[in-house]
Amino acid sequence: MRSPATILLAASSLAVGAALAGPAMSTPTRAETGASSNVQASYMFVLTGPSATMAPVAGTTGTYTFTMPITSTSQPVIWFTVRPSRMTGTFPISQFAGLWTLSGNSSFAVDPPNVAITNTKNGVINTFVASMSSTVLTTSGSSATPVLQATMTALQGSSLTTVKKSKTSFLKRYAATTSSTPKTKQGPTTVFVERSVCATGNCVPVPLS
Repeated sequence: MRSPATILLAASSLAVGAALAGPAMSTPTRAETGASSNVQASYMFVLTGPSATMAPVAGTTGTYTFTMPITSTSQPVIWFTVRPSRMTGTFPISQFAGLWTLSGNSSFAVDPPNVAITNTKNGVINTFVASMSSTVLTTSGSSATPVLQATMTALQGSSLTTVKKSKTSFLKRYAATTSSTPKTKQGPTTVFVERSVCATGNCVPVPLS
């Protein structure tokens, strides 16, 4: 049986290939997502950037301001689900950031997702597992470079143990090797965002019209 990490990498590769082969997929319809079902669906979102920084938040322990340059507010974010309907697609990073502004229990602000941040610097791969909150798109520097910015809080104690012992979490592999203190300046960065999304009769990865 393939491990969750193997499935994750395979699904990510397929989604990246699809994104490069043609225009980004439009947001799926309710019929395509099986939105009428109340079965909980686990979604993975994959974001990439050429670099990133993790600045400690003053007066806290294990909380950092994450900043990652992006190409534009329309940069595609890959999403996919293994269960129950095995779907994949892309949508703009602006729409991804908007998941924190939704109202009700579906909002990522109400229930922040867990993430694994992986990056390579000087040939060494570093991993940091955290919860992701206060996500916004803004600009940085005199050139007003567009960036994704979020608050990352290290998973510790029982929260980290739960992920490590999970039989279904894609982040299990990363939780086993997570660093308690991330690198302040990071090289090419990938962020894996995991979230189970299911409101009554509305199991969807993104808001539908």
